[in-house]
Amino acid sequence: RGATRAGRDPNELQIQLWLTASIDSDPLVAARRARGNVVFYASIPSYRSYFEAHGFGAMFDALVEARKSLPLENCLDMVPLEAAKTFAVCGTWDEVGEEIVTIAQHANSVCVKPPMWAIDPLEVKQQGEEIEKLLLG
Repeated sequence: RGATRAGRDPNELQIQLWLTASIDSDPLVAARRARGNVVFYASIPSYRSYFEAHGFGAMFDALVEARKSLPLENCLDMVPLEAAKTFAVCGTWDEVGEEIVTIAQHANSVCVKPPMWAIDPLEVKQQGEEIEKLLLG
C-alpha cells in the first residue's frame, strides 16, 4: 500500500527480512534464549510503535524505563515468553524451519541470525551453526 501511495510499483520493491531464530528441542528454552534480543530492541525508543502494534506497548515502556538504570541481563524476566515468540522465530528445528519458510514467502530474501544478547558467546555460535544447517543443509 505504501508503494502505491508513493506512486511506485510494489513489484519493483526488494524486501529483505531480518529474523532472529532460536532453536531448541524444548520450545520454552528457545523462547527464553530470545528474550535478550527483545530487551535490546525494546530499549530503543523509535521501536515503540512496532511493539505497540503487537500488543506489547506497556512492556516496551517498562523496558525503556528499566534500561535507564539496569543492564540488559537484569531485564530478561520483564519479557514474557509470548513476547519472545512474537518477535523471534522460536521452537524446535522443524517449527523454526516451517516458520521461516512461511515468512520468507513475503520477501525477496531473508537474513536469519541467532539471538545475540544476554547469552553465552558459545551458545550464539552453536545457534548460528544450527541455523546454517537448517537453511543450507
